[in-house]
Amino acid sequence: MNDVGEIKETARNLTAIFLFASIGCSILAMVTGIIGIDVIASISVICAIVLDLLTVYTIKKVVASGGLISDEVIEITEKMKKIEHGDLSVQFDGDYGIYSELTDSINVMLEELRKYTKDISHVVRNIAKGNLTVHKHVSYQGDFKEIEHALDDIKEQLTDTLSSVNDNSVHVLSCSEHVRTSSEQVSEGTNSQNEALSGLTEEIKVLSDKIEKITDNTNAADKISRETNIQLNAGNDKMKNVVVAMEEINTTSDKIGEIIGTINSIAAQTNLLALNASIEAARAGEAGKGFAVVADEIGELANESSEASNNIADLINGSKVAVEKGKALVNNTAESIQLGVKNSMELGDKLKEIVEYADEQNAALKNISSKVDDISEVIKVNAKVSEENSKVSNELIDSANRLQESVIQFKLK
Repeated sequence: MNDVGEIKETARNLTAIFLFASIGCSILAMVTGIIGIDVIASISVICAIVLDLLTVYTIKKVVASGGLISDEVIEITEKMKKIEHGDLSVQFDGDYGIYSELTDSINVMLEELRKYTKDISHVVRNIAKGNLTVHKHVSYQGDFKEIEHALDDIKEQLTDTLSSVNDNSVHVLSCSEHVRTSSEQVSEGTNSQNEALSGLTEEIKVLSDKIEKITDNTNAADKISRETNIQLNAGNDKMKNVVVAMEEINTTSDKIGEIIGTINSIAAQTNLLALNASIEAARAGEAGKGFAVVADEIGELANESSEASNNIADLINGSKVAVEKGKALVNNTAESIQLGVKNSMELGDKLKEIVEYADEQNAALKNISSKVDDISEVIKVNAKVSEENSKVSNELIDSANRLQESVIQFKLK
């Protein structure tokens, strides 16, 4: 009985070793994603160890007792080899004599192992299939509580991770959709801006050409204005000469008037002398008749001279009036010419300012055109970046959709 007690104690110890080794293999299987067959293979390794220990122990007992190996030991050894190869369906039935308690303990051990292995495989297989709501069908006892906790931790961590992945995929999908929409809007906006800038560039070119034409025309007008100014100055000088000439005519007319006055005075004196001669001829009687005729002729001539002088005086006065009017007209014309010269000079100055302003505007337009070209290049770069962003967004959307499809396969709490 002492041998049987030792064998029983040894079996219990081996059973404990076997169970703890099985637990270790099960945990390893769950962590590495191995299920079912790999777990059993690991258990088979433990069974081999148990079998080797049992064989050594049995041989030791047989040698010590001087006997041979019994049929029971051979049968136990064969069944343990089956267990070693992963066959947990082995059952020790019948009477094994002194080894009955050992076989009974092994049967209990196998039953517990089958129960735990089946439940672990059930849980792990469901997890592998994506069912994280799977429940255990076995109440884990003792050190098997650690396996239970490990399984619960695996489900909880996977659930949290997959939930987080799902939430993040939804967020990524939403952000990607937003980025894609924004990229499309930016792309449309850049296209519109590019078209607008192209039109603006064309308008700037047209405006620049017009400004150049304005500059050319203004320069031509300035040249004409300067030539006109020269001609006006020449006309003004001529008008001054005309005024001088009229002054001279006026002076000459005054002198002629003086001469006519002298002629009138002479005519009056001559007429007076003719009158005196007629009086003297009348006194002379018949002898003075011839002299009277001469005196009458001289009187008539004096009257005619006086009348002619008066007519000339009237003409000279009319001429002087005309000269004064011409002088006034020439002065007015000279003033107009002076004003024209002044206005022409001011026009020339304004035309110069217009040319300078046009040159500044043309330079500014060229600068704007250069800036527009730079902006156009930036818009092209933005359009390319927007296109790349849209492409990346589509890829992110596809990835997020695939990620969601993968997560949907898991049944979460």
